[in-house]
Amino acid sequence: MLELVIHSSIQYTLLLFIPLLFAVILKLFKIRSWSLLGGLLGGVLLGPAVFGAFAPDYWEGIFQGGVPARVQYEQFVQTS
Repeated sequence: MLELVIHSSIQYTLLLFIPLLFAVILKLFKIRSWSLLGGLLGGVLLGPAVFGAFAPDYWEGIFQGGVPARVQYEQFVQTS
């Protein structure tokens, strides 16, 4: 249970502050639609395309519920 709270806290913190950081940077460079583009860049960076490719185990642990959960799911699908 403690692990779930920690991972959820990390996940929500990343999802809140990374897009906000990109939005502030884009606003400083006077880019139009800075808030929309900040959210888009944050989502791509934190998604499986970038973060999942460079650190797949850590990404799965934070956003997917962990490697053990994936293994259990794959075993369940194979038995069904």
